Amino acid sequence: MSELEDLLEGGLESVCEAFLTVIVTGNCVREWQWYARDPEKVIDLVNKTLGHLEPFPVDFSFQDDPEWEGLLPISRDYRFPGMKARRTTC
Repeated sequence: MSELEDLLEGGLESVCEAFLTVIVTGNCVREWQWYARDPEKVIDLVNKTLGHLEPFPVDFSFQDDPEWEGLLPISRDYRFPGMKARRTTC
């Protein structure tokens, strides 16, 4: 799972198309929440980024959240000790 996560972060964030915001792990399942500009472009980038590897057992779903309402409570309520802010040029 770490390999998948690292590849996707590099493939999506480096071109400013999507940003990883939350990771939840439990019951042998890991869920990644990304904020993305365009779902079709994201899937194209995922296929390009992972195309040289054997398929990963993952499912993708997209939900519209133009006001970023899903992220705001997390960013206000939690402080992550030891995490450094990442700068982006997007």
